[in-house]
Amino acid sequence: MGYSYRNNGQITDWWPDDTEEEFYVAEDATLSDILNSCHERWPGFHPEKIRITPEYLHTSCLYYDLYDAGDYTHFLRISRIK
Repeated sequence: MGYSYRNNGQITDWWPDDTEEEFYVAEDATLSDILNSCHERWPGFHPEKIRITPEYLHTSCLYYDLYDAGDYTHFLRISRIK
């Protein structure tokens, strides 16, 4: 997903990219949503082979100096354990 720009390029936003080994879901995703996504991405996976970690990432207005909680997004990072 990467970088995006607003306000004639004055504001830079960022969204995490999914990879082959991990992906991000909204913090309010249900366990069923997560498991369904895992089955789609990794056919034949076993639930004990994933790691779920909370992430609080700076996603909006990246280069402004002042802290603004609204510029951060809560995610769950789902990683496959090899």
